[in-house]
Amino acid sequence: MFKELIAMLYSMIIVGLLLTGCNHDEKIAEQIYSNLEKSAQMEEKFAAKQQNLSELGHEEQAAYQEITSLTMDQENQVRKKLKEAQEYNANLKRTLNGTKESFDKAYRNILSVETNMEKIKAKEQKVKVSKIVQVMEKRHDLIENYYKKYENILKLNQNLYTCMQEKDINATEIDKQIKTINQAHTEMLKIEEQFNQFTAKYNAAKKQYYQDRAGQGV
Repeated sequence: MFKELIAMLYSMIIVGLLLTGCNHDEKIAEQIYSNLEKSAQMEEKFAAKQQNLSELGHEEQAAYQEITSLTMDQENQVRKKLKEAQEYNANLKRTLNGTKESFDKAYRNILSVETNMEKIKAKEQKVKVSKIVQVMEKRHDLIENYYKKYENILKLNQNLYTCMQEKDINATEIDKQIKTINQAHTEMLKIEEQFNQFTAKYNAAKKQYYQDRAGQGV
């Protein structure tokens, strides 16, 4: 009888621990879900600003292409386009800073998910949350590199516009600057493509986590 009571007590303790673990993970899951939702809202703002940045970038690029296609004897047209391009350039700098900040907010919110992740008892759930965080870390690294490249291009463009307004224009130097800008632009586009690929992975990881959480009733 005594052994049976001990066995029953032991089984009750085990059940109690399991229930405590479930309740614990459920609370953590709610916190993680809340943080992921907040981050998603921040990313919507980031996407809108990124779209605005892209549109401004196309406008400056169009002005840039026209400038580089004009000859130096078309001075009035060159100066008009240079002024236009410089205005786009200034707007891009402001927009770039705002866009970067909007992504940083979403990223910082995901860092709080990482803190909660360490408290999860269920290994499978922890692995899925860890994947979300890891992919977000990769996106953050890529977007940081992307913005550095973008800032550099804006500086190179501004320097080109300044050089083209000088009285004694060095055609060889201008050509050299244009090649540097084109190369930097190609590198930036490659990073953008990588970022988009990891964004797809990030969304897939979140979707999988949501589906598993719903299926487990957590």
